[in-house]
Amino acid sequence: MKGLGEAVVTLIPKVKTPVRIQEFRPISLCNVIYKPITKVLANRLKIILDEVINPNQSAFVHSRLTHAKTTRNRTGLAQAI
Repeated sequence: MKGLGEAVVTLIPKVKTPVRIQEFRPISLCNVIYKPITKVLANRLKIILDEVINPNQSAFVHSRLTHAKTTRNRTGLAQAI
């Protein structure tokens, strides 16, 4: 797949009539194939994430809430004392 990792860099003017290089803003236009590939991978990973990630971790798992983790930690701490 030639060109998969390539990007086009172009300059967008910051002012109406730019003269110096500081008056431009660089922007890179990445190959559009990245977006659908990452979307498919994210949707497939979403199905198994809950099983793969430890129950004590709540980041990046949609079905887990952060406050549920702290409640579980407080309960465990109270039982330990």
